[in-house]
Amino acid sequence: MCNNHGSAAQLEQLTPEQRAGLFVWPSLAGEGLNAEEESLLSVYKPSGVVLFRRSLKSLAQTRMLCARIKELTAAPHQPDGAVIAIDEEGGRVYRLPAPFPRVDAASSFAAVEREDALRSQVILQTSAARAVGINCLLAPVTDVLTRPDNPAIGDRAFSDQAETVARCAQVVCEEIRRADMLPCAKHFPGHGHTASDSHKGFATTDVDLATLRSREWLPFRSMIASGHLKMIMTAHVICQALDPHRPATLSPEILQKYLRGELGFAGLILSDDLRMNAISDYYGVAKQVTAAIVDEGQNSADVSDDSFLARASCDALEAGCDILLSCQSIVREKTVLDAVCRMLDGKQKSGWFTEKAERVLSVLTSRSIS
Repeated sequence: MCNNHGSAAQLEQLTPEQRAGLFVWPSLAGEGLNAEEESLLSVYKPSGVVLFRRSLKSLAQTRMLCARIKELTAAPHQPDGAVIAIDEEGGRVYRLPAPFPRVDAASSFAAVEREDALRSQVILQTSAARAVGINCLLAPVTDVLTRPDNPAIGDRAFSDQAETVARCAQVVCEEIRRADMLPCAKHFPGHGHTASDSHKGFATTDVDLATLRSREWLPFRSMIASGHLKMIMTAHVICQALDPHRPATLSPEILQKYLRGELGFAGLILSDDLRMNAISDYYGVAKQVTAAIVDEGQNSADVSDDSFLARASCDALEAGCDILLSCQSIVREKTVLDAVCRMLDGKQKSGWFTEKAERVLSVLTSRSIS
């Protein structure tokens, strides 16, 4: 782990592009790196890269791709290169290529007697991911499924009971950490009580604050208290009881007052993918329906109008996010990187930048279980 003195000294040496790269995790267009992608990875040196099935075609190819990403993004402030992350939940949300097997959905592990089976599955997932160079699983899903018709979550959730979700999510988190990898609990403040999918448009929840505290936040609070959880992903959900106007990703009230303040979370707050329609709709940008993450194939948000991303990225950082996920090719995400670069101009010496940057460096360079 970087100490404050070391990370502060390293921050002084970063280029404007590298400062922006600390806070942005882009993706890749396909299974190989083209010249422009290689150049951008080398210049911005993002602290993380999120890979999807379009980029993971075989064991050997995935291993070479991960090694090349790390080579291009290595720098004094991140000597091992970018964290490489995938959504590997089990069931319909998986990224690892054949010959790695698809594994069971979260909902199949709700029974107490299935705990050893869940541990075994996560050990399999982490072993496979580590074998190809991946060191972050964007899991567990920590949503409490209180609406069976929820199109975004469904069997990605462990249960409709908060205590069961807390127990199962803790198992996943522990085993990912034991593998010297980073887990990420998702989606705060809760996506389990929505009737719509934030991939495709606005999603709202009418759960009151008392219920959020006793139900939706119980699993998050449990994992935060354990000390095992260093990353939480936001939901692009409008929580009417907390902030009736802004999705949680863009809400200082939700991220700073409740997640940081009330729940005491000191780790990294990751945005969900900023390209999702819940965000573009918020900024009044109409685009074609984005495929839900569970159906991801090729470019799931192939729309030419990226104008909303510049504002969304800055608003999310100001709201309290530390890491921005925007998951098309890094060529497309140059819009986000450049917007963050402009935002940081003049802030790089401020306490705001230093606190956020040191938190990123501290978490991403210390993955093993405490």
